[in-house]
Amino acid sequence: MDVLIRKTDAQGTSIAGDRSLSVNTITIGKEPSQDIRMAGAGVLAQHAVLKSSGNSVQLVCVKGAFATVGGVENTKFDLNEGDIVELGDNKLKIVQAPAGFDVALEVFSGQPDLDSISEAYKTDLTQTWLGPRKIAWLLVLLTLVTALLLPLTYYFINSGDEQSNSLAARFPVTDAVWTSGPLHAAHSVLEDNCSACHQKLFQKVTNASCENCHSSVNDHIVNVEDNLHTGIEMNGKCSSCHKEHNEPVSTLVIRESQLCTDCHANTELTASSDRAGSNMLGMVSDFAMDSHAEFTVSLTMPPEDGKFDPDREWQQVRVPLEGSSENSQLIYNHKAHYDSDNVVDARGEPIACSYCHVQSSDGEHFEAMEFEKNCANSGCHDLSVTASFRLPHGYPDITVSAIEGFYLKELGVENDGQEAESAREVSKRRRLIGQEDDDRFECDGDAFDCALEAADRKIEQQFSKTGCVTCHLIADNGATENRNRFAVGVVKLTEDYHPGAYFDHVSHGVMVDPNNNDSISGDAACLYCHDAANSEKSNDILMPAMDNCTDCHNGPTRVNNVPLGCVSCHSYHPSGMPEAQGIDGDEISMNQGKP
Repeated sequence: MDVLIRKTDAQGTSIAGDRSLSVNTITIGKEPSQDIRMAGAGVLAQHAVLKSSGNSVQLVCVKGAFATVGGVENTKFDLNEGDIVELGDNKLKIVQAPAGFDVALEVFSGQPDLDSISEAYKTDLTQTWLGPRKIAWLLVLLTLVTALLLPLTYYFINSGDEQSNSLAARFPVTDAVWTSGPLHAAHSVLEDNCSACHQKLFQKVTNASCENCHSSVNDHIVNVEDNLHTGIEMNGKCSSCHKEHNEPVSTLVIRESQLCTDCHANTELTASSDRAGSNMLGMVSDFAMDSHAEFTVSLTMPPEDGKFDPDREWQQVRVPLEGSSENSQLIYNHKAHYDSDNVVDARGEPIACSYCHVQSSDGEHFEAMEFEKNCANSGCHDLSVTASFRLPHGYPDITVSAIEGFYLKELGVENDGQEAESAREVSKRRRLIGQEDDDRFECDGDAFDCALEAADRKIEQQFSKTGCVTCHLIADNGATENRNRFAVGVVKLTEDYHPGAYFDHVSHGVMVDPNNNDSISGDAACLYCHDAANSEKSNDILMPAMDNCTDCHNGPTRVNNVPLGCVSCHSYHPSGMPEAQGIDGDEISMNQGKP
């Protein structure tokens, strides 16, 4: 039925907006959930209901409740227009219903009784059917059994023999109820093996537990006793940073830069690291020119007195990028090789950067360059003397022997085993052997001696004019025996200029030039950072300075900027790089890592 309800004062004047309901029954009482709420003494929480009954309205009180109509108290009334129902100090009058309504009611609420209002709300267990003490003890006991006794029993059963483990598999409750949240995806294989980390009952996870799997992870501070961070507690519990069973699970690895800048933006810390002007631990608060230390590079350098000794150990030297040079003992001109008008490969194609620098699978480094793979196969440096003979590479003494053997075979005897008839005939054949850089000479001796003389000339030409000396540092000690005369400098290329940082070459293979927003890729992307096209010396360090990076990455707020966090390039845990020499000659720990 459609009901109109109007609240009035004692004189019947409306004191609130009308309210309409479309219900089958109207509930009356002091509870907030009742359709018509009345307070005061004599009104129950759920006191009565109004419902349609033919042409009239019927009032029915709940058990134990009463109402008064026309001075008569009863539990049930058929009400007509003009009837007034009294419930304590409250009155409800049936009035003429306006068009569109079946029933219209005027409600007058008497003076509220605060005590009776509070009784309308159940705020204590004593007001319900629950006995607080019995229920409380029951819940405590159930909690202890479910969350402690049963899981503990399962733990000890599951740690026994095969029969016990079989029983544990049918146990209704396992120790999984102790888990406070899901495991990180990287640890999902341990979902059913809590003891892999929690090695002792009710003991927090120890560093030793973590190191059972993460044995290659190094502490943030290498060699704490001698490190610049001395006095700062940085090598604490793994779980102090890596919190498992917490949601969101991504928080297992902290990636906020504040983890780093809390210390590395500390002027007192960075000032204490300034050792003889090296300042290897520069102040960093963000990645921008005015808030990040200048780049340094780690170089592989030969010992001063062991440049030609392959058994001598080379040093790792860490120096500022600006103003430094390297010494790999390889002679190489990038500019000449990038000249597409004069230098092409065996197919006639210009030599691109990727011809020598082949990306490795880690996306950061490049595969080690080899003479046979990168130089000989190009068709430019195949070391061929004739179509059927090429010089060996990498072993000077073997190269000398090979040259002598070749000329003795070709010029020392005739094909039938007889000596050449005349030196002139030998000279004619000799002119045609080898490449254009073989000098023509006259030899008056026998064929054997002339062959050795030709070999001597070829050896000297290779080691001092146009052969090996083109790319290698050669030392001539003047010995009469060719095998002992020449020494070739050991070549070692720097594999990683920034062992304490990570750079993703793959993601930089296609870039947007910040100067004109043009897309660049291939060699253009390489040359934007590495000025190889203008480098004529192999000791040029072709690593970009910081201002090259800040063309695209310069602080967090610049328009069209690609912001970088500390962990974009660095890792909290060092990669375990060997110690390097600092600018001042002291050993410093390469205590940074790669992500």
